[in-house]
Amino acid sequence: MLDLKIIIIGDTHLRSMDKFPDKIMKEINNSDWLIHTGDFISESVLETFICIKQDNFIGVYGNADPLSIRKKLTHKRKFSINNIRFGLVHPAAGGRDQKAEKCAYRSFEKSEIEILIFGHTHSAKIEKRGRLLILNPGKGYLEKSYYGPSASYIVLVISKEGGINPTIKYVE
Repeated sequence: MLDLKIIIIGDTHLRSMDKFPDKIMKEINNSDWLIHTGDFISESVLETFICIKQDNFIGVYGNADPLSIRKKLTHKRKFSINNIRFGLVHPAAGGRDQKAEKCAYRSFEKSEIEILIFGHTHSAKIEKRGRLLILNPGKGYLEKSYYGPSASYIVLVISKEGGINPTIKYVE
């Protein structure tokens, strides 16, 4: 078995794929899986990701997604890849990053997940808390006149030996 490469993105906030960062698209095309934390904004963006990865796409809807996307996805999801248990959610709670993270954690606190993935905050994060790995890919779109965080995503490599190695990548 080879190493498994998973791309984790979220909060793409795009009406079309025209402005989606090329660097992230190349990573998606060269990955085994794509996980999206919600806030696609457009059904065509969701459909593009599903078309590219097919059964190897996993996503949830976000608070900014229209009804058409909410009919296709759930707001939270548990799943396994290579026997590793994941929880994926887009907490709709606003406010500080810690508040969204607490809501994400509460969504799965009674579940035995190993990796918690959440979006909404637009701030990339990798944190190990006990046996739980917490991942937030940040925002998956570029802005020209904004002073917040850069566009970002996470590359999660699961080695054939079972090691888990997440890396935040930024797009300028």
